[in-house]
Order: sequence, then C-alpha cells, then structure tokens
Amino acid sequence: MPITPESGWDDTWKQVILHREQDAASFYDCDTSIVFERGMTENAFWRALEWRICRELKGMTDNALRHMWCDGVRGNIVRREVGPACLCGSIWIGKDGQTAMQFTMALPHNIASKNDIVWSKLMPPDDTTAWLSVDVKRKLVTIDLSKAEPVVI
Repeated sequence: MPITPESGWDDTWKQVILHREQDAASFYDCDTSIVFERGMTENAFWRALEWRICRELKGMTDNALRHMWCDGVRGNIVRREVGPACLCGSIWIGKDGQTAMQFTMALPHNIASKNDIVWSKLMPPDDTTAWLSVDVKRKLVTIDLSKAEPVVI
C-alpha cells in the first residue's frame, strides 16, 4: 500500500516514520511510496541518480566540483573478466551540465545481469557522501557505494 497524503499530514508522517523504523536504509518521505521504493524502474533510477549526483556535487568542498551539475546519466551492465560487474556509460556533467564524460559504478558481487538488480538499492543514500569521484582531466566519473561515508553535520 503506497503512502499517500490523502489522509492528512499527521497520518502520512506517522506512516513515513513507521516505515523508516522498519527499514533503516529506506528513502521514505512524504513524496515516496512503498511501491516506488520496492519497484523502482531502470528509467526512474537514472533520473533519480542524476538528481542525487547534483546534490552530492553541491556539497563538495572542491570549488570546481561544487559548481558542476549533472544533466543526465545512462549506462549498461558490463561483466569484467575479473571482479564484479559494473554499470558503465555516459554522463553529462560540468558547469553547464553538458560535458560528456564516461562513468563507472561498481555493483554488488551478487549481480550478474540486469535481472538481478533492485534499482532502488543502488541509489546512494542522502545521508552519505564520498561515493562520487570526478576526474575532469580524464573525463571520468566513478560511483562506488562501498566508499560512502556518513554525512557529518
């Protein structure tokens, strides 16, 4: 059953808090439903990742990176001869969001094909940082959730 605001703010917020307590890694908020969280499509993932990358860039201490933004990201699963599979593809990023670069995203070891992917589980949590690396000279963006650290406020 999706969380909807039709029952009023207080009831909706109680549902959100309940789901957050049951699943500490969730992204439930007033605009997110259980259906979205558990059934995120690949297209929805790419759109959400674009916005998440923008938020991560905005919080960086490096002035050059902090003023960049992302205008799109798309990739495919790649099986390497050694090591886990990864998502590899193109990302449009930069001060104008239009510089084409390559990106890679390490995948968990248990993913062998797209059929194994739970897209919502690949989304970098909002309360983490340090998972994004941008090499402007090499035009390479790396996403590695294993390097994520809690945001210190």
